[in-house]
Amino acid sequence: MPLGYLIYQIYFVFFWSIRTKDSLNKFRTELGDKFSPDTTFGTLYKNRNNDYYYLEHVWHSMLLEQDEGIRAYLEGRYRHLLSTVHGVGTLFVSATGSLVLVFLLLVRSLITGEEPLLFYIGIAMQIIILAAAALNYRYFSDNLRAFQISMLNKYLS
Repeated sequence: MPLGYLIYQIYFVFFWSIRTKDSLNKFRTELGDKFSPDTTFGTLYKNRNNDYYYLEHVWHSMLLEQDEGIRAYLEGRYRHLLSTVHGVGTLFVSATGSLVLVFLLLVRSLITGEEPLLFYIGIAMQIIILAAAALNYRYFSDNLRAFQISMLNKYLS
């Protein structure tokens, strides 16, 4: 099984799924009752999957009502943002795993008396990559949510 696929699955479970509730609450806050008449939308953990499916339904309904040119643009923009969010999130998980591995190798080198300079450099590089991935993940996630909210706000008005 490819390692990248496993890293993606770890990312999806721990980051995408956990942040879904936060995103749903933002949709509820920004779009209000015109988005969902259900007063529990985005508020209950047990309804999170149903809420997300409802969000997808509303989003796709909005896309289907657009003319072909606008729909193609919206689909392309959404695909780009969502792919970027998932790519950067996967990079974050990968960099975290690498940081842990490099740290363990550093500990081993200190125990065996090896020169740890390369490990320090590796840790510094991993921390930079991790920070960049975290910041980009947040940026693109917020950008995707703002894009969807803006489009749905126009559609639902």
